[in-house]
Amino acid sequence: MLVTLAVPAVALAAPGESASPFQTTYGDETVWTCTGVRIIKGDVVRDEEVCRLSGDTSWLIPGTYTGDPVGDVPPFNGLWASDYDGATATSWTMKVAGNGNGIFAFRVVAYY
Repeated sequence: MLVTLAVPAVALAAPGESASPFQTTYGDETVWTCTGVRIIKGDVVRDEEVCRLSGDTSWLIPGTYTGDPVGDVPPFNGLWASDYDGATATSWTMKVAGNGNGIFAFRVVAYY
């Protein structure tokens, strides 16, 4: 049985917002491949991104996690740093989903 992992597309900017897309890949044992957008409207700055994780994903637990700015993503407790510019988020929400075949997706919305 083939199971696919559906990940919603990253948001586009609405009127009055500016958007800067970004992408990155990093990691050794666990490989993160991320695509996102930095959205700015006035003094509100947020990143919306989707990361696909492969390799050693045995530590991942599906669920929804938050930080303000520190939060838990089992087995870790920490901060979220932007893949756009490395800034530390003041708050973030992360949804982690797995497809049953060792591939996971993170959907992150973070504010700076």
